[in-house]
Amino acid sequence: MKRIIIVAFMAAITVFTVFFCSCGNSRPDVETQADSTEKMDETVRYGISYKKDFYIPLYDWYRKQQRTSDGRSVVYWNNKVAKTLSCNWINVFPSGLSRDGERGLPGAFLLDVDRIIEYTAKGLEDSHKLGIKIMTSAPISEVFPDTWTDWGYDPDLIRAVCTDGSLSPVYSNGVSHACHNNIILREKLFEYVEKVAKAGFDGCLFDGNSYGCSPGFFCQCEFCRESWKKYSSEMLGREFSLPKKTLDMSNDIMARAFFVWRMDSFSKLLVELRETGRKYNPDFEVYLNGMMYEIGEYYYFKNGLDVVTSEYSSNLDLGHDSTLFMFAMNEAITDKQLISFIQNYKNMFENDNEYYSVMAEAYAAGGAMCVAEVSRSNPMEYYVNEIGLGFSKLITGNEDAFRSSGNRAETAVVYSWMNGAFSQIGTLKTFEQAEYTMIRENWAENSARRASALLARNSIPFDYIVAEENRDVEEYDTLVLSEQEIISIELEDKLAEFVKKGGNLLIFGNCFGEKYPADSDGITLEYRDYDLLEKIAGKKFSSCGKYEVVPIGDSKIVVCKNFMRTSSNEGSMVVDGNVRKAFSELDLDRQVKIEKKPSRGYVETTYRSNAYGSEFYLHLINLDVNDNYVPERYAVSVEIPDGAVYVSAEAFSPFNEEVALEATEKNGRIFLEGEFGIYSMVKIKYRY
Repeated sequence: MKRIIIVAFMAAITVFTVFFCSCGNSRPDVETQADSTEKMDETVRYGISYKKDFYIPLYDWYRKQQRTSDGRSVVYWNNKVAKTLSCNWINVFPSGLSRDGERGLPGAFLLDVDRIIEYTAKGLEDSHKLGIKIMTSAPISEVFPDTWTDWGYDPDLIRAVCTDGSLSPVYSNGVSHACHNNIILREKLFEYVEKVAKAGFDGCLFDGNSYGCSPGFFCQCEFCRESWKKYSSEMLGREFSLPKKTLDMSNDIMARAFFVWRMDSFSKLLVELRETGRKYNPDFEVYLNGMMYEIGEYYYFKNGLDVVTSEYSSNLDLGHDSTLFMFAMNEAITDKQLISFIQNYKNMFENDNEYYSVMAEAYAAGGAMCVAEVSRSNPMEYYVNEIGLGFSKLITGNEDAFRSSGNRAETAVVYSWMNGAFSQIGTLKTFEQAEYTMIRENWAENSARRASALLARNSIPFDYIVAEENRDVEEYDTLVLSEQEIISIELEDKLAEFVKKGGNLLIFGNCFGEKYPADSDGITLEYRDYDLLEKIAGKKFSSCGKYEVVPIGDSKIVVCKNFMRTSSNEGSMVVDGNVRKAFSELDLDRQVKIEKKPSRGYVETTYRSNAYGSEFYLHLINLDVNDNYVPERYAVSVEIPDGAVYVSAEAFSPFNEEVALEATEKNGRIFLEGEFGIYSMVKIKYRY
C-alpha cells in the first residue's frame, strides 16, 4: 500500500527567521512552509506538524553565581556559552538561600522565590535580549526538612505517608518526599509559578516524579484518602480505602482504577500549574522532568500537558542502544519537541563519540538534546568545541530539515499505554518491593521499544502510533504490533480496514488482542469472545506456528511469536532468526536500504520530508563505535517517491566541514555513498 498523498494548494509563506513563535495545538493536519528565495511547488503532499517552538536547548544546573555583564546582579546560567552554540532554551537552577539570606540551603526554590527573582532579573533580561527562553526549576515532590524548618514550616505536615503509617524517610542527602495532593505543598507550587511567570520566566521544569520515591503510588496521607474515596465512589460505585500492598492491574478493576486516579491527579496538577502561569505569560510552559518510558507517561499528554523533558536512565547504554523510540513516541502525540538531557557525562559516556551520537539521534528523530549535563563532571566550556559548534552550524543552517519536517517512515510501531501498564507491567508494587523500577517500562516490559530496537538495528526507519490517539493508519505500509494483548475496538476496526486496503501487519509475541478496553482509560477490560486474527484474516492466531505468513488479498500478515528471548537490556537481547525473515518477507528495507555497511557498529536511519515532498532528509547515525573510530565510507539507497523526479543530493555532518557524496539514480532509487561517519544528514531534492 502506498502512502496516501494529500493534495491541497496553499500560498507559499516566508521562512521563519526567528526561533520563537507562539505555541501550537497538538498535531495539526497540515502546516505550510516554503523557501522565499525560489518558486515552490505549492502542492502539499504530506501532513506535517510544524514546530512553532523550535529549540536548541542547554542545561545549566551549575549553581555557580555569575555576575551579569554590568556587574549589577547575579545570574545562575551562562548566556555566553548558549549564544556561542546558538542555544535558545536554557533550563536553570536558581537555588535559594536560608530565611536570613546568610547561607545556601538545598531545595529552597519554592520558599526563597522572591529573592531568586530579584537576583536573576538582569540575567533574565539579558537572555531575552539574546532571544533565549529561560525555564526555571522547582521540585514537585522533594522536600528538605531542615530547609522547610528554617523557613518556619513543620515539614512533617508536608511529607508523604508510607503504608505502615510512618513518614517518607529522610535520606542521607537530607531529602524526603511530599505528596502532590498535600494542600500546603500545592499552595507553594502555585505561588511559585505565579511569581516566576509574573517575573518573566518562560516556564518551569518540575523535577522529580511523585511516584518515583517512597511511598510511591501508595501514599496514605489524609488528602489522598479523601480524594481516592471520592474517585472510587464515582468510578466503581462504592468507596475504597487506600491500598497498601501490591496490586494486580492485569486482573483487578480496582487496581486499574487506582492507577488511573494516580496518573489523573498528578497530570491535572501539572496542567493547572501551567494555566496559572499563562495568566501572566500566555506562552508559559510547565515541563515535567520524567522519562519517555515511564509507566503511564502518555497520560500526561492525554490530560493536556503537551511538553515533557526526558532524562536518560541507567538502563540505556547510550551510544550503543537506540533511543529513537523516545522521540518517535513523543512526535506521535504532540507537535512540540521532546527535550532530552543527560545526568553525568563521565558516568554515562566513555568518549565524545557516544555523547554526540546520542545528540544526533535526538535531532534526527524530531527532538532535541540539551547541551551539557545536570551534574558538573565537565565545565560548561567543555561543550564549546569543534563538534559542538558543528552541530550548531548544521541545525541552524538547515533549520527547515529539523523544524519543518515530518516522519516519512512507511513502517510504524503501535504503542499502547494501556497494554504497557495493564498487561506488560501488570502489577503495581509498593516502593519497598520495587524502588524506582515501579514507575518505568523497562526493556523487558516495553515490547514497543524492543520492536523499535530491532528496526533500528536493521537500519529500517520507523514511526510510532499511540493506539489511544485513534489516529489514521493508512499512510503506512506496515504496522508492527508487539505483544499487544489489549487492542481497542477502534483499533481493531482500523487494522481490519488497513489490511483490506493492502496494508501489512507484523505481529510479534504470543498474544494478539485477547482483551479490549470498555472505557477510555482501560479501567474495565473485557475478553474478546472471538479470535481477532481470524476476524481480520480468516486464520486463528492460536493456530499459528512460531512463524507464519498469512496472505490476504494484496496484504500479508506475518506472525513471529518467539521473536526475542527475554533479556534485561538491549545489548544482551537474543533475536530469533525469523525476525530477519519477516523483515525480508515484508520488504521493510525497500524505502531505505544500507547497500554497503560500515565495518563497526550499526547504522540507524530516520527518513523525513517537508510538506511538499520537495526535500527529503535522510539521517544516518553509526552507533556502537568506540573512541578510536575512523570515519569510513558506506553506501545507502532510497526509493524515489511516487511521481517525483530526482534533482540533487548533498550531505552535512557536524564532524566534517564537507561530506563528499556520490549520488546516482538507478531503477527508481537514489544510491548514495560517502564518508558519513558517526552522523550525517543527506538532503535529497525532488520536483514533481
